[in-house]
Amino acid sequence: RSAVCSQEGVVALTDLLSEVLAHVEPCAKVCAILNEVVLADAAHTASLEPIVAFLMEAVETHRLAKEVLPMLHLTANACANTEVLAALRGAEAIQVVQAVLDENKSPGVPVAAAKALVALVADDPVAHSMMRKDGGFSILLDCIEVHINDRTVVGACTDLLAMLCANPENTEVFGNEGVVEILLNMVREHQADPGAVTGGLACLAALMHGQEIQ
Repeated sequence: RSAVCSQEGVVALTDLLSEVLAHVEPCAKVCAILNEVVLADAAHTASLEPIVAFLMEAVETHRLAKEVLPMLHLTANACANTEVLAALRGAEAIQVVQAVLDENKSPGVPVAAAKALVALVADDPVAHSMMRKDGGFSILLDCIEVHINDRTVVGACTDLLAMLCANPENTEVFGNEGVVEILLNMVREHQADPGAVTGGLACLAALMHGQEIQ
């Protein structure tokens, strides 16, 4: 582990990822190891900038496979470094991860994709604009509707939705997408779950507050 966690180890894994991109299982394993390295020592996150293009190619190539999961985890955790986050946004990571959220229904994947989008988008207005123009809002709401019975998926999606609703520039788009009805249905479905109810109502409150500002 100490060898892998060294700077040289991270560089070696980066090189390896570029070589195994076409093969989903080794690609997923390399990303899983890199993710462990980053979680063990956040200082290594900065070393991931050279991997960004390869990582996004891996996610896009394997977006329908269940093995995309560690690739999404690595994407989310890499966002802790501002330079890497900027590189990810420049590599169209938001659009790539949106496609995973839209197309991959494998267990755990929608949650990981939503969490990766939370990290990628954050409270940056430019990133919000990227989601708006590329249909990301519709994809997010569709995911909530498709997984309306799954508390974990709904929770991850409403975390992202609440963050987006806090931006007044997004409220008109969400209003046109029928987000209020979707959120009310979600609250009804999970009314016995205080966390789900709180999350849904927080989204509604943020949405209404944004509409008042406009």
